[in-house]
Amino acid sequence: MLRDTWKFGYSAQQIIEATNAKLTFHQERFDWWKDKKQQVIAQIRAEGLEIDEAIALEFISPKSRDWERGAQVTVRDDL
Repeated sequence: MLRDTWKFGYSAQQIIEATNAKLTFHQERFDWWKDKKQQVIAQIRAEGLEIDEAIALEFISPKSRDWERGAQVTVRDDL
């Protein structure tokens, strides 16, 4: 294979910096979406709706089928 002769124009330090920048970006996006989810759930609960979330939704498992069902939202009768 020719991959034994491949040469890259990047130093290890440049790769580390780019990797850290990408990791930081994705962590910030994850935190933003997690915060947005908590805000929406708090708003729904404040308006009288009940949300039932399975603990399995917090974890990723190839054997879990809970992601197909998702959270269940119940509307109060008086609303």
